Amino acid sequence: MRTILPIAIAVLLATSAARGQTPPAATTTAATEAATAATPAPVAAPAAAPVLDVVRLVPSPAPVADDLMHLQDPFTFAFKNGVTLKFYGKLELLAYYDTTTPYISDWLAWVDPKGTINGDEDSFSMSVRGSPIGLHVNWPKVVGNMALNARIEVDFVGGFVTGGSSAYSPLMRLKQAWVSLDNRNVTILAGQHFGVFAPLFPDTANWIALGTSGNPWIRLPQVRLTVRGAGLQWDVSANRPMGSNEVLTDTVNDHISDGEWSNIPFFMTRLGGQHDLGAGVGLGWGVSGVWGREKVKRSVDPATGKVLARGEAGEMHSKDADVWMANVDLKLTTKYLDVMGEFFGGANVNTFFAGVLQGVAITATKATDTMPVTYNVKSIRTLGGWGQVAIKPHKDVRLYAGAGIDHPFSSDLTPIYNPKAPPRLYNLSAYGAVHYAIGSAWRVGVEVSYTRTEYLKGFGNNYNIRTLARSSWSF
Repeated sequence: MRTILPIAIAVLLATSAARGQTPPAATTTAATEAATAATPAPVAAPAAAPVLDVVRLVPSPAPVADDLMHLQDPFTFAFKNGVTLKFYGKLELLAYYDTTTPYISDWLAWVDPKGTINGDEDSFSMSVRGSPIGLHVNWPKVVGNMALNARIEVDFVGGFVTGGSSAYSPLMRLKQAWVSLDNRNVTILAGQHFGVFAPLFPDTANWIALGTSGNPWIRLPQVRLTVRGAGLQWDVSANRPMGSNEVLTDTVNDHISDGEWSNIPFFMTRLGGQHDLGAGVGLGWGVSGVWGREKVKRSVDPATGKVLARGEAGEMHSKDADVWMANVDLKLTTKYLDVMGEFFGGANVNTFFAGVLQGVAITATKATDTMPVTYNVKSIRTLGGWGQVAIKPHKDVRLYAGAGIDHPFSSDLTPIYNPKAPPRLYNLSAYGAVHYAIGSAWRVGVEVSYTRTEYLKGFGNNYNIRTLARSSWSF
């Protein structure tokens, strides 16, 4: 006890002295994505104790001139050599009532047909699993005038555990994991990031972001080159060739499927520009595209011509199917009004949430005494797009209105018509929202959306109206 008491008194005295010193000044960060442009704060004066030592409540010697680490703002750490580490994220709650039952509660991809349980029953739910958290590292001048940036970001949209606790036990999902070397004119990136095509996103609370209603997007492992100059930016990337034509129930393994069997990457490119038109008006534009190939390999029952699920015994067949898409994006910004939108056309683009998640039509005929099994794979073509108007009447208020549609070609859907699971002819969504900012980081809002899904031959056409409340705090 005699030994402990003097030590405790010394710790309290040192802590009190540390608290009386002035920590490094905090700087304001604009938004979550601004981590890539974070500028290190000035190094603390030698007489000041590092803020982290105050947090730990332990005595510390005065730092040297090039301190190892200190807090730049509440979520950014500064290290020596100008290196910064930014911890960022968003805590978001959605509460929503639907006039039908979405197949996945917080993923309103389309409306199930009338005459089904989901298509006829309304529902109410709440979700927080779309809340991302991440770390971003910036190391200026790591090689010559090249800066190093690295990011890892996750959320909880990876599915659910089983059992009665599943609603509040979502599984983690990797969103971004990449590293890049950057200077003013060139960026070289390796890792998982968004595809370079069609980079805009609407301000809707549905986290699929009109993905099945005219806004194709994806995050994939990739190697990317970006070149900037003369007011233009050109991106080109080679990406993992992920196919999405099978429903695979194994949740453990990383499956090899149609895309990987092609043995070539998905190639993506975009050319765009950002221009100041004066008087507070800005114009951004881009043209982009995707090309790849899938090897669609399936087992067929020769006696019936039925295409079998993976693992079922049958006669093996395969055919190649191209993946392609062309996109145009446009964004006009003013002081009080923003207008943006995208348009696309393509084939076999369900990997990118397009074609209302329909990529290829696979058909087969049974073998006869004179003819072998015939096996056909047809890429489903589709057209779509979306647009949004944002009104900014006050610095804390935003009004949004937008709509989008994805419309596959009916002639490409005909071979797979099945009254029990009719192909989706088109999917249309429209929404209106009001957002209010409380301080610089907390946003609350309400949104009403209309989604209509038409099915081939009019079987079970249906619509859904969603009323949603949103709370979102970013840091």
